[in-house]
Amino acid sequence: MGVVLSSMASEHLAIPYGRGGGHIDAWLHPAVSRTLVLLLHGHNTTGDRPRFVTLADTIQQAGFACLRFSVYRKKLGENEYEVSTVSEEVRQAHVILEHFAPEYDAIIVAGHSQGGIAALAIAEHLKVRGIVQIMAVADTNDNAKGKLEKIGAQLDGKTDRLGSMQDGTSTFVYTKAFFDDLVIWDVPRMLQSTKPKLFIAGEQDESITQPEVEHAYATAQPPKELLIVNDAHRFSLSTAVHIGESIVAWITSNNLC
Repeated sequence: MGVVLSSMASEHLAIPYGRGGGHIDAWLHPAVSRTLVLLLHGHNTTGDRPRFVTLADTIQQAGFACLRFSVYRKKLGENEYEVSTVSEEVRQAHVILEHFAPEYDAIIVAGHSQGGIAALAIAEHLKVRGIVQIMAVADTNDNAKGKLEKIGAQLDGKTDRLGSMQDGTSTFVYTKAFFDDLVIWDVPRMLQSTKPKLFIAGEQDESITQPEVEHAYATAQPPKELLIVNDAHRFSLSTAVHIGESIVAWITSNNLC
């Protein structure tokens, strides 16, 4: 399978969400196969970033349908958004799953970073055959504590903003609500699901480190597999094709399609 140089055919969809006429932006990369790979992103990015487009294209090129979406989140200003909580991503992932499940025989949920928690949260749906954890959050309590220490901001009594991160042209603002929500998710317990799982770690990833992913892998119930992406600092455009090919190979070799 060669490198995907440009986006293949995809369809932009607006999935109704909420009572105020809101919608979730989603992009379906269709294929003849009745297996769908659902991609879930992290808290400070969106599903239309180049790495997710390339990942979806790679999966589609192998013959599987793929769907990526951007979590609908609160807008704070021009190109400024509140980071999405795990709970909000799970709610929206359920909406997406129920919308598309009737069209497919098998669904694989693949989550990156915080999206890995959301993938585990929706994994017991009858159509879900397998779970992929792409450099995913492994221990929510330690992760929340570490991020708070890294941001190093203190509440001033007037705002709950705890810092921000940039991704492309968008700024994502951390809030106390984000961290309060993060620690309620018991990832070790969720990893006891007996559905097949693929763990993907970046050898040089400093955000979700290889030892963290290896610990999650050791904790998880089988069947399970572990993939280490050599020299990878993170899930990026340069690693998206390799990760996509690895997901496809795992799906095929485990007869999950």
